[in-house]
Amino acid sequence: MNKIEIPINKTKMILLVILFVLFMIISIYMFINADEIAKNTIFIRFSNPTLNRIMSAISFLFFTFFTFYGIKKILKNKRGLTIDDNGIDDQTSSLSAGFIEWDDITELKTETLNGLKFFLVYVKNPDKYLHNASGMKLKAMKNHFKNYGTPLTIEANVLKYRFDDLEKLLKEKLKEKPNR
Repeated sequence: MNKIEIPINKTKMILLVILFVLFMIISIYMFINADEIAKNTIFIRFSNPTLNRIMSAISFLFFTFFTFYGIKKILKNKRGLTIDDNGIDDQTSSLSAGFIEWDDITELKTETLNGLKFFLVYVKNPDKYLHNASGMKLKAMKNHFKNYGTPLTIEANVLKYRFDDLEKLLKEKLKEKPNR
């Protein structure tokens, strides 16, 4: 099999970075104006200025991380997904599992959440991938495992490839592997 390298769609990444920067600005605004927001809100959740500052600071840090990650992805001309004889190397996001061997994969499904499609990759030994993760990636993988029965997902929305074509390609390549 030839190596297939699918690049990141830089236009989509730029739009995501712009969106993340807007959320950072909103977080700063909410931090600075926490007292005013607490006074004028109709939502009980936002009536505590200290809590507003804490939540806006956490939001700022969260969106800052993803902004820098997005900028890094835009500047580095790297592939998002590589498919070869050995498996799938997923580099589509900061929470990606990385390399997944064909021999580990038992099933591949698609899922839609809030209008965004992604792949669920079921493997023989999920703990192998969970043990290699840490921090936010581990937390996300545990959440995926709890919700979908697998810690591995492939976010294909940022790739320069049609989702349906990628689904067909991955399922064909999976069928070619008899030792699963």
